[in-house]
Amino acid sequence: MRCIIALVFCCLLSVPSAFASTGMPWPHEGSDLAPDPRITFGRLDNGVRLAVFPSGNPKGAVSLRLYVAAGSLHENSAELGLAHFVEHLAFNGTTHFPAGKLVEFLQRQGMGFGADVNAFTSYSSTIYKLELNNNNSGNLREALQILRDYADGILFDPAAVEQERGIIRAEGRVRDTMAMRNEIEQTRILYPVSLLVERLPIGSPEIIEHATPAALQAFYHAWYQPERMTLVVTGDITASEVQGEIRRAFDDLKSSAPPRPEPVLAPVKANEKFLVNIHRDPGMLGTSLTLENIRNNTPHAFGSKDFINRLYLDAAYHSIAQRTDRLAARKDSPEGGFSMKTAAVEQVYLRSHFECGTSINQWKAALRDLTLELRRAQSQGFTAAEIARGRLGLESWFKEAITTKKSKTSSELADELTASFANNEIVMSPESQWSFVSAALPNLTTETCQAALNEAWNNGRKAILVTSNASFTATPSDVAEVHDQGLTIPLGAPDDQATAHFGYTNFGLPGEVAAKTQLSGSDSWEITFRNGVRLHFKQTAFETNSVQVSIRFGIGRLNEPVDKPGLGMLAMGQLFGGLGKHTLNELGQILTGTHGSVVFNVGTDGFLFTTTSTPENTLLFTQLLTAFIVDPAFREESRSQTNATLASSYQQFWDGPQGVINELIGPQLAGGDSRVGMPRRTSLDAYSLTDFKNWFMPQVKFAPMEVIMVGDISLEAAVQVVAQTVGALPALLPTPDLEKYRTVPFPKKPFDFTWTVEGTKSESGFVQLYWPLPKHVSGAEQLRLALMMDILEDRLRISIRQTMGKTYSPSTGVEMHRDFHNYGWLTCQVEANPADLLRVQKAVQEQVARLAKGGISADELQRVQQVQLAARERSQQTNSYWRSALDEGARYPESAEMRDHGTEILRSATLPEINRMARDYFRPNQASIFRIIPKAAVKK
Repeated sequence: MRCIIALVFCCLLSVPSAFASTGMPWPHEGSDLAPDPRITFGRLDNGVRLAVFPSGNPKGAVSLRLYVAAGSLHENSAELGLAHFVEHLAFNGTTHFPAGKLVEFLQRQGMGFGADVNAFTSYSSTIYKLELNNNNSGNLREALQILRDYADGILFDPAAVEQERGIIRAEGRVRDTMAMRNEIEQTRILYPVSLLVERLPIGSPEIIEHATPAALQAFYHAWYQPERMTLVVTGDITASEVQGEIRRAFDDLKSSAPPRPEPVLAPVKANEKFLVNIHRDPGMLGTSLTLENIRNNTPHAFGSKDFINRLYLDAAYHSIAQRTDRLAARKDSPEGGFSMKTAAVEQVYLRSHFECGTSINQWKAALRDLTLELRRAQSQGFTAAEIARGRLGLESWFKEAITTKKSKTSSELADELTASFANNEIVMSPESQWSFVSAALPNLTTETCQAALNEAWNNGRKAILVTSNASFTATPSDVAEVHDQGLTIPLGAPDDQATAHFGYTNFGLPGEVAAKTQLSGSDSWEITFRNGVRLHFKQTAFETNSVQVSIRFGIGRLNEPVDKPGLGMLAMGQLFGGLGKHTLNELGQILTGTHGSVVFNVGTDGFLFTTTSTPENTLLFTQLLTAFIVDPAFREESRSQTNATLASSYQQFWDGPQGVINELIGPQLAGGDSRVGMPRRTSLDAYSLTDFKNWFMPQVKFAPMEVIMVGDISLEAAVQVVAQTVGALPALLPTPDLEKYRTVPFPKKPFDFTWTVEGTKSESGFVQLYWPLPKHVSGAEQLRLALMMDILEDRLRISIRQTMGKTYSPSTGVEMHRDFHNYGWLTCQVEANPADLLRVQKAVQEQVARLAKGGISADELQRVQQVQLAARERSQQTNSYWRSALDEGARYPESAEMRDHGTEILRSATLPEINRMARDYFRPNQASIFRIIPKAAVKK
């Protein structure tokens, strides 16, 4: 439950038809809106723009982005996919970094491929990303040299081109998801005569298959021009130092080919009658309905009037969301949830859409609801109560942005700036935004919100998009008829509901502290209350004005009934039922103007509520968590939303062969134990909320109940919060003996299975290998095992991705289930064309055999050590890390070793230790092997 208003600001400027020799204009040039004064803007004589934003979070880190205003829209009909192809080649040989050496060089600097070193291509841009963990001038100079090489030093070696061709094929398979196919279909319908349909970033398989180095080089030189480039640098730096280094690296960059004409996106034609499109995909479990309106964006400098109008539109959407939340919470509601927004598309179009999920047999009722609610808001506006809540939410949101502005990491700032420049948006300071908002709030009325809504939804290309599977047999005429009926149904007056008062502020007399201990060698504390509740606390300054709280209680899925496998999955809908005194919709209204989120998870060994809020709201949201523990409402009307959430989760898992890993492989490796992996989706339909309630409620009484609190709050305040909430509850009962639940059998002998997956268009195959860890593995051993598996992953990147060109992103891992005794696995997963799976499997086994023979080099170990150490240093400067670390330490004392000494353990790992582990754990013929093949690929 997100108790804030999510604002979508599209501060658009006109798109220039050609780039002047001085380069692209900055978005704030020509506008009455001023950019954040913390940003230093500059432009080199050759047109390269630069933006520098000093930030000390995390300490020592620097984030760099090279934005190139060239993407798939800039291709011609014979170049479809070459923009993305060029991006790939940037990592496979440049002037200063020969083929295959760049990633290794970056690893030695602590940068991991994918996490810290990455790039992506969109319709209109290509963006390269580097994350430095150390801000010394030498590292900064080397990083800028890498970006300079991307700008004009890609080599286009024929061998490299051939290697990357296979990798791009693999990426195409990975990206071929139901969501991507649906997005492509929607683009085809919404922008029928636009280049957006013809020039998808992934490109044409035929053109990629035959692309030559010369063709790639021609595209590169035509569009990688200095006046099309912007450098963004954020982090623990000074603007003057960075500007000097950028000039040194980029001053002599020159254009190497004549510029080509800019692409032109055709305008859409407005229509009054909604057109209908039905897209059927076998991966879709339910049905998605969307009302769309696409308007052409008139080029102009985005100014204060536009800012304020967008404010009114988002307030309108917030009011509509309150109404649709009530719709979704009805008993037997046909909808699983709604979403509504307006956003820019390539700066040329403004897209408004109103979406809901539903079941196949309830689509008519859901479409009528969508139609009615949009009509009601457009014709009747909003109630005084809705406007008041919208005003309160906006005021709270923008004020909060001021107090938390220093909490953004350098990486977040770099991404924000780069995206804003790519979209010609203005990055304003929180103070400047609030000055406009505070002046506009008195004029936020039903009339201004209604006017903004009608502007967004009128005079455009209107469409109804339906996404379902083959079971959806309705025709476009059927859909249009239902929509037309919704246009004629009489509208009732909007329901003007008064906001209730929160009913959970008193849980009894404040709890008393029984013990207070500072953890050894740490600034963390453990406080035990007399009722059995334990508080684990750490005060931090990483995220200003932010506090994370989690409450872990109960046994979780350890004692899940054998005759009800997967019953705990119903916990995904626990929040939808609301509380005994408040529905979920009422809670949303009560919490308007506050800042916080609530997440509920069910784990193998307990239930976990987590909230992130401000210090002033920490008590309120901890009261909310406590209320969900002691007085949850198991309302039958919440089941529809629970089902929709489950359907979405399973949709995600089963959109391709990946779902088999969760539903079939997990239990297969655990002797059929349903607590490992995900249960069958169909089995969950048989359970009632009463089944879940009877299993869940007794667990709230067991000790210990662990509270983790981390963030910008004092120890004294944290103790008071807990004392007034869970610390005030009656004394908890001793936890029952769980030993009989903690055994999961290993397979008696390794498996070698092949599964064929139906119901998906994906042509991706997977090979999974699992090596057992049939004994207790200490925290230090787990960290060293992670180093070993990273070495294996790096070798697979080189051998299967880089040399063979057969996969996009091989992955490895260590899965130690502490909830069960002596149960864990080393894992490896590789995606490939099904025809190549056996060859890929053999390549994995060859690399594993080499590791087992002691073939690890000192350089390999050093590189993965540097990457893990850098990642650990960054993560330790976040509240999330410490909340998770304290939670782990509360449940498993041995994990404190990793928390308190993990850096030393990683740094001190030796080559003999890693070689010994490879020999011990990669024993011959001990791996269980699973091959997963889609039926569509088998037919081919």
